[in-house]
Amino acid sequence: AFANCTELKTIKFSDKIEIIGDHAFSGTGVNDIIFPSSLKELGAYAFEKSEIKNANLLNAEVKIKEGCFAESKIRNIIFPARPTKLRKNTFKNCLFLINLDLSFFPQVYNMNL
Repeated sequence: AFANCTELKTIKFSDKIEIIGDHAFSGTGVNDIIFPSSLKELGAYAFEKSEIKNANLLNAEVKIKEGCFAESKIRNIIFPARPTKLRKNTFKNCLFLINLDLSFFPQVYNMNL
């Protein structure tokens, strides 16, 4: 949808959005995002190679597909107090990631975070 729109800095999502599609915001200049509680799925590579720095997931049951934040500039991500489904390579090559708390996940597998 907005892939490679480097000038895109801000997104305000509808409180009814449920899915953000594959590659939707990859390569964009978006910095901070608060995802609405209605969100159920973040598509594969949705924020890959983006400028995103902070993300807050309000929904406890968001499915995060493969490579969602891969090679992005994500620094902080806040999950709800209950498990969220993560797929492989979600945070692959995220060199700036400093805050990722997985302590409430029942099991964390070797999934090339």
